[in-house]
Amino acid sequence: MSEPTNLFFTERVAIPLIIKGFKKCLENHPELKQFLAVVEETFGPEVIGITGGALRDFIFGYQPNDIDICLHVPSKDLERFRRFWHLVKKNAFGGYKLQLDGQAVDVWAFENTWAIREGHRDFDDLLDFPECCAFTTDAGIVRPFMRDGNLAYMLKSLATRQIDTIFAINPLPIGTAQKLWRLVHRYGLEPTDEALRFVNENIEAWQKEQAGGGE
Repeated sequence: MSEPTNLFFTERVAIPLIIKGFKKCLENHPELKQFLAVVEETFGPEVIGITGGALRDFIFGYQPNDIDICLHVPSKDLERFRRFWHLVKKNAFGGYKLQLDGQAVDVWAFENTWAIREGHRDFDDLLDFPECCAFTTDAGIVRPFMRDGNLAYMLKSLATRQIDTIFAINPLPIGTAQKLWRLVHRYGLEPTDEALRFVNENIEAWQKEQAGGGE
């Protein structure tokens, strides 16, 4: 996979590219398409949001290895869709890791987004999801069946080639720090001072924790 060179997009351009790529993904994975059709029929098109790295992949014309889908439905109602699950396990969001026609999918209820569940964020609008993300380059959501989204942080990060923190409290600080460097190297980004401080503080905290655990 060649890395993208043009990183400047507006939402007016990016959202249709994402929807186009997502539709292609659904055609290649009928089980995923059927699952989302049932969710849409049951709760409406406005409850379905695509987040994470799949958004960038779709913008640049790639098919993602995995897709993050956030549903604005009560978490207990995810259980009614278990007939679609084949290979499944719980994920960090209180939702599920799925394999649908070979497509890896993380699906969870918006209310179980870690920052919301733990009381660090108080949102009830799916389009506010980017405020719960650690880094600007990851901070985006698109509702494909509503043809709208919120990509402001993500697109600015790509256009300026800078990565910054949004929500610095995180349950997986080391994994998140590693992710920052993957994004930096893949897209040629420059981490802000705040992003570097986040990484250094979390690595130091992890090192102290490891040293204390070894005593």
